Amino acid sequence: MDKTENRRKPGRPRSGSGEPEVYATFRLPDSLVQKVRMLAVVERTTQREIVIAALREYLAGRADNC
Repeated sequence: MDKTENRRKPGRPRSGSGEPEVYATFRLPDSLVQKVRMLAVVERTTQREIVIAALREYLAGRADNC
């Protein structure tokens, strides 16, 4: 594969991947950050996975209300 074939715009999914790539940076309140950290320890998972699961649940709830 040469360099031109491997180029793709940021945020576009790779061919054959299950989910599109989305990169977002945002600040959470300190109290929420601490809750996420504690939950990550209790659930034995990563903070990233907890935030992703919470966002999925939130968006699913919004889709039901539309």
